[in-house]
Amino acid sequence: MNRRNFIQFTALGAVAVGIPMIYHGCSPSSYDESLATPQLLSLILDPETLKETGESYRKLYSSEDSEKKLAKLILDGDSRDDGGQDAFLNEKIHQDFISGSVVMVDGWFLSVTEARQCALFSLTQSN
Repeated sequence: MNRRNFIQFTALGAVAVGIPMIYHGCSPSSYDESLATPQLLSLILDPETLKETGESYRKLYSSEDSEKKLAKLILDGDSRDDGGQDAFLNEKIHQDFISGSVVMVDGWFLSVTEARQCALFSLTQSN
């Protein structure tokens, strides 16, 4: 094999591996949009405050700064088949407080699940 063929095969291999990775990374997120709205917090905070809280959380936890990552983390442990997402999330938030899985964001003590929902909310809102 000569140098030219080696370079061509290497480039072709990189493209063959890269395209699926790019497609997977750029494909639209698939989750129920209501996941991005924390129920209890939306009763006491206006949408702008929810968005700001989510943006602050994303700055504090930059490793979670993507829709896919946040949706996956919020739904982690969800094994229901009946579509009871609200009940699952309420229970998860309750368990966060019991286990001490809380964060302070913009002066609010939030369960990690609520904070992630705010972060997801901030990503879904147009500027």
